[in-house]
Amino acid sequence: MTQIQVEYFMKTYETRNIAVAADALFISRSAISRAIADLEREYQTELFIRSKTGVTPTPAGSMVYEMFRNVTGCFSRINTQIQELKTGTLNRRIRVGITPSNGLRLYEQFFRSFLKEYPDTELVLVEDARDRCSDMLSQGEIDIAVMPAGEASAKVNEDFFSSIPLYRNRIVFWTSIDSPLADREDLDIFDILDCPLGYLMAPMPLEDILENCFSAYGKKPHVTIRTSSAELLREMVIDGRACAIVPDDMFEPSDRMRAIRLHFFKESTQYVVWNHTIPCSDAVKRFLDHVEAIAKSQ
Repeated sequence: MTQIQVEYFMKTYETRNIAVAADALFISRSAISRAIADLEREYQTELFIRSKTGVTPTPAGSMVYEMFRNVTGCFSRINTQIQELKTGTLNRRIRVGITPSNGLRLYEQFFRSFLKEYPDTELVLVEDARDRCSDMLSQGEIDIAVMPAGEASAKVNEDFFSSIPLYRNRIVFWTSIDSPLADREDLDIFDILDCPLGYLMAPMPLEDILENCFSAYGKKPHVTIRTSSAELLREMVIDGRACAIVPDDMFEPSDRMRAIRLHFFKESTQYVVWNHTIPCSDAVKRFLDHVEAIAKSQ
């Protein structure tokens, strides 16, 4: 296996077409075909199923792609660490992938206390969707990612990555204290069929889940606002103009609104995930020790 073979294989896997991959890499189709054939001989199995319209990865091909993706990420991260070592930033910088739904709580509960203890740390927060955070971690673009349990187990390879459970949170129904639902302890889907809903335009799968739940009753959600501003959505909830279904730690508390448990959403555990095949910098080690100590004390 060579670096060229890895590059050719990954581009073919991502494009699902040898000709498209060859054009993207400015090489001949035969060069890619030879590289894939050499890999198939090395692994003694078929990695792609060829057809007139392109190629389809076999299960073995998908396994090889995930391995190559993680190995490539390891090389990229090591190279970045070498450059940071030269500039003296290696043991000061921590790059953390967060999602729109967990950033506020993470900063208040973990980051703020860590930065107070280690004020020289350069903390770089990168907010994106869960899948993208996982990809950035695999590619070595970030040192640590924080994601829910399902993502932590499904999106990263345990041969490369380790994780620590941080905290549990839940999806709740936020409503004004003047709402007739405000006195309820919990709600089911049929309780909110006619409520005005506000959606936060963060990369979360809530809208799709609600669409499916509502369709079981022959209805569609009554959406009054879609916004990227959590503060705007919170104010509309307080004023009774919308109800929001978001994590329980996403809004600042207010005595003018209530968070009510929803039966059809389960609690999830947030994990911090990192690549254990790459030596951690002192800053990352300190941060992992810090968050683990806080998580264990809860």
